[in-house]
Amino acid sequence: MTTACEEGAEPLTCVDTCLLLVCGLPGCGKSTFCRELLARASREPQLLGFTAVWHYLSYDAMEAELRGAASFTPECWQAARQRVVEAVSNLLTTQNEGHMVILLDDNMYYRSMRKQWFFFSRDRNCAFRQLFLQAPQKVCLERNAQRDGSQQVPEFSILHMAETFEWPQTGGNSWEAKAAVSTLLDSSSTDTCSQVDMFVASWLHPESVGFWAPLPTEETAEQDHTEVHSDAHACDVALRRVVSRALASIPRNQGAAKQNLAKQWGSRKALIAKQLAAKVKADDIPPSAVADLINDLEAAFLDSCVADVQHLADR
Repeated sequence: MTTACEEGAEPLTCVDTCLLLVCGLPGCGKSTFCRELLARASREPQLLGFTAVWHYLSYDAMEAELRGAASFTPECWQAARQRVVEAVSNLLTTQNEGHMVILLDDNMYYRSMRKQWFFFSRDRNCAFRQLFLQAPQKVCLERNAQRDGSQQVPEFSILHMAETFEWPQTGGNSWEAKAAVSTLLDSSSTDTCSQVDMFVASWLHPESVGFWAPLPTEETAEQDHTEVHSDAHACDVALRRVVSRALASIPRNQGAAKQNLAKQWGSRKALIAKQLAAKVKADDIPPSAVADLINDLEAAFLDSCVADVQHLADR
């Protein structure tokens, strides 16, 4: 449903649902920001211009819920991400009259992970906003070290994401360069309350397009940056980079464990590349979609290595 945001000669068009992604490195403060934003919305019902129902979905929490006491598996990781999509779809289907904000909390360090939500929102006539909390790698590592043991992630995971993070493009005809789609906030030099203040203020500015403004309906040009390599080679390079960082994080006095993990990860890496080749051939997947698929496979592989290293530390 669309409505007029304001009365006047040239009213702004509004939609009643906004999908808000909160992205960034582990330790940048995403979950803390989301908690404060939700608390603020509870205290101030018309925080962003309309009284709205807020829903919060965490990818990590969804994966942990599905996994239970079992060990991490890439299949569970994929299932959790699909479960988030289903949960958002269900919220849209069951929405009553009024406004709604769906808050998604995840690293989303590859552009392809965010792109699917842009087109999801456009196809369903929702507003789409993505907020990036930026903090130096050093700050994220320090914050991670201060977490309780069960909440910490191995340092190599943060280092890998910091190296590969695809921050939003601000120029050209990219979907991320569309007006008001992407917002970047410094989460290292200001406290969480101030970050929420700045975020809210940016949407209440007179020149703002408005938090509830729908996405443009025109087609968005998507550049294909796929390199001329085989799919298996591209996948192998991405996974090998993860293995290299993960092995470097294991202490020297755990040489036997390191050797075992190297063999385990090598076998897992080869299997993933084989499965990718089979899927691409069977489903006739285009090159641009293959690149997105490799990004997801790499993210799942990274999390599996994280789980292995955490298990090793718990012994």
